[in-house]
Amino acid sequence: MRLYLVRHGDAVAAEVDAERPLSPRGMDQARRTAALLCEIGAAPVAIEHSPKARARQTAEIVAAALGKRAALAVNDGINPDDDPTPVAQAIARRSGDLILVGHLPFLPRLAQQLLGAGAPSGIASLGPAGVLILDHDGQAWRFVQRLTLDH
Repeated sequence: MRLYLVRHGDAVAAEVDAERPLSPRGMDQARRTAALLCEIGAAPVAIEHSPKARARQTAEIVAAALGKRAALAVNDGINPDDDPTPVAQAIARRSGDLILVGHLPFLPRLAQQLLGAGAPSGIASLGPAGVLILDHDGQAWRFVQRLTLDH
């Protein structure tokens, strides 16, 4: 199983829009990340996103770029301050590649929990529309790659 942890793109300030949708810059970031995922051959069976607008929009852009081969769904357990344990347990019961589109600090905390001592240093510093890629070999998780955009 390959797991792609995708941080949403840049969002507008809460003072501008309380829903905090993607900014124009964030939409561009999401498109560029989607292109990178296509380039590396990402083929998830599902793309799940938090209920927040910026994560939903990022997930929709990624799904469109991947040709909507993957089911797109809301995951209420991947909000910024959620406990990663239930999500880690749910992932352990899945098969097939998965993209989770969410937020800091949740995504790095989930990666840290899955990887344990195998987590690379600086894993918490995931920029907008950045991606952490992890593989599971049936026994353990390993860190594969970090995709970042030149801002």
